[in-house]
Amino acid sequence: MTSVAGMGAAEAIKTMMRRALKGALASKDRVSGAPYASLVQVATALDGRPVLLVSDLAVHTQNLLADPAASLLID
Repeated sequence: MTSVAGMGAAEAIKTMMRRALKGALASKDRVSGAPYASLVQVATALDGRPVLLVSDLAVHTQNLLADPAASLLID
């Protein structure tokens, strides 16, 4: 695996995101309003944006449909 040392910040971040396989998707629970985090698998588009495959049955999807505010922590 190539080191990110010596890369510019943007290129290093893009490289680290491409190597990531999972992350935590956090949303606000649609019923209680409490934070809700779940493990998700992560991929990246060619431009480096994170891509998630979510199911309509998943709690985080229902939360995001009620309030689209979210955060994604890449592991």
